[in-house]
Amino acid sequence: MRLYSVALFLHVVGAMLLFITLTVEGITLRYLRRATTADQVQVWGSVAGLTGVIGPVSAILVIVPGLYMLATTWGWVAWIATGLVGWLLIVVLGTFIGIRLNRGARTAAGQGLTGRSLEASLGYPLLLALWQTLVAMALGIVFLMTVKPAGGLPALVLVVAAAIGLASGVPQLRRTRSQNTANKESLT
Repeated sequence: MRLYSVALFLHVVGAMLLFITLTVEGITLRYLRRATTADQVQVWGSVAGLTGVIGPVSAILVIVPGLYMLATTWGWVAWIATGLVGWLLIVVLGTFIGIRLNRGARTAAGQGLTGRSLEASLGYPLLLALWQTLVAMALGIVFLMTVKPAGGLPALVLVVAAAIGLASGVPQLRRTRSQNTANKESLT
């Protein structure tokens, strides 16, 4: 058994854990929004806490074997450099979402916030748009790692993936903005 094969296996497991982390965040976003009691908010906040364990393990399993394979086999090629930049963005934004969900759910549960109050407290539309962007970027990176395109194509793939993710969040942002406007008008 070659060390490269073990590194590749661990790298793939790390990628799978990244998608598990993103799935947990997505499910948490969905069910926090539907929570009608402080207990439900607390339960889904606890689920969000799993990302604080799975996410770092994923990060280590993606980066350490990935850097080994870069150093021993591939070198700095465009698809690796672009994938690394995208992965770093996912780590930073994913950490932001995870922290925001965990803290927001704890605060909301303590204050008894549900429904629109909870959404406003979490910054729900923004978190959802960011989450959708991360999922699209992660899929773009999987494309890069499997197809290994050359030249400027890797950057284009990542930009298009991020744009698709952001665009998919626009309807929710617009709905929330129009609901907030309608609520303000009904108060005046």
